[in-house]
Amino acid sequence: LKHLPEENARRGEIARQYGQLLAPLDLALPQPSIDIVHVFHQYVVKTSRRDGLQEFLAGRGIATQVHYPMPVHRQPAYRQRLFSGRRGLPNTESVARQILSLPMSPYLKRKDVAMICSAVREAFANDFEPS
Repeated sequence: LKHLPEENARRGEIARQYGQLLAPLDLALPQPSIDIVHVFHQYVVKTSRRDGLQEFLAGRGIATQVHYPMPVHRQPAYRQRLFSGRRGLPNTESVARQILSLPMSPYLKRKDVAMICSAVREAFANDFEPS
């Protein structure tokens, strides 16, 4: 816990770098409210082409994760406790299919983040086909 404030600050720096380098792409990026301090435990982006992006990045040796592949209302422990109505929760289902966590660690170097962002830009530029 001794280093937590510095590590959280570094995560914020990394998130800002991701935001600057990925802003031009067709990705939904985290948009934290200005009145909070976000610690960016994860850096989650949203794209309708999540699986293609994840596969492309894996081919470049970049590990990503889908931290929450199943919406909470479909998880066995909550299935009977959360109301989802007859129509379900289509927005929640859609988001669950589109979210992807990019690498996030206070120990990532600026050059590492730049390389990750370069690979993401390459994926979009090449329509997710390996070059």
